[in-house]
Amino acid sequence: MHPTAITKIEQGTRRVDADDLVALALALGVNVSALLLPDVSGHEPVTLMPDKAYPGWAVWQWADGVAPLPTRPEEDEQDPYNTADELEEFQRQARPASLRRAQLHPLIRAIGNLHHRAKRLLDHAAKPVDDPTRQRMIDLARRAAERVNDELDVVAERVTDDLDDVAAGG
Repeated sequence: MHPTAITKIEQGTRRVDADDLVALALALGVNVSALLLPDVSGHEPVTLMPDKAYPGWAVWQWADGVAPLPTRPEEDEQDPYNTADELEEFQRQARPASLRRAQLHPLIRAIGNLHHRAKRLLDHAAKPVDDPTRQRMIDLARRAAERVNDELDVVAERVTDDLDDVAAGG
């Protein structure tokens, strides 16, 4: 990128197209999201459109392809923010085909869900002990950890079966 182009971008007299954005991110050693989003990762709202604001943590997860933007408010009696199906669907669509194939494995999906729940749990840890959303997040994180454990058991059983087949000459 020519230095005059950078000057015009800084002055606001030149628009930044997708190629420019990628070049700037590479030159600065950051991901594209770091150039597009404010330095906010907590509950502080980030406005993406004039009438749409989301918590900073959710915007960063969305921009990094980790989780979709919330579809329900945190106070919703259902699974807050997104269901496991919504999370998995987003992750399938937000990745190239080769990564999507790996993400279809039940263990990888369970670990991804646990990762998402653990982040949410940490976010809620600072809330008062009697806050109902805090306990819900603890329960959701526990269920996600149990799902990972179940999937690990299945993988371990398959590995044992494969080793038994090899030992038997199969």
